[in-house]
Amino acid sequence: MLTYVTLTYKHVFFVDGSVSSDGKVGASAYSPSVPIKLQFKLPDNFSSYYAEAYAILQVLNYASNTNLVSICIISDCAKVLYDIKRSSFDASPHPNLIYSIANCISSFPRNSILVKLLPGHCKQTRSGLLRQV
Repeated sequence: MLTYVTLTYKHVFFVDGSVSSDGKVGASAYSPSVPIKLQFKLPDNFSSYYAEAYAILQVLNYASNTNLVSICIISDCAKVLYDIKRSSFDASPHPNLIYSIANCISSFPRNSILVKLLPGHCKQTRSGLLRQV
C-alpha cells in the first residue's frame, strides 16, 4: 500500500492524534516529502477522534495555503475516515469538524487528495513515525 501511495501521490502526510492517561491531547502530522512536522496541543480531555480529525484538517489547510496538490493523508482512525467518506455529519461526535474537512477536500482538484487508512497496529515501515513526533 505505501509503495502505491508514494508512486501515485507527490506528497504523503502521516497524521496522528492522541490522548494521554492524564487527559492531555495532541495532534501531529509529518511529511517526509515536504518536509514538515506539525504539532498541536489541544484542550485537555478532548477525544482521540477529535485529535485525529483535527490533524487531518490542519494538513488540508497547510496544503491549501501552500498550493500543494497530489497529496495522500494517512491516518489510523477508521471512524474519522468513515465519517469523512460518508459525509456522516449526524453520526459524527464532531460534525462541524468533519464538515470542515469535507468542505476543504472539495476545494481541491478532483482526485488530487486521498485520505487513507493505515491501522496503527500493523507492522508497516512508516506507521510508527508519528509516535516519534
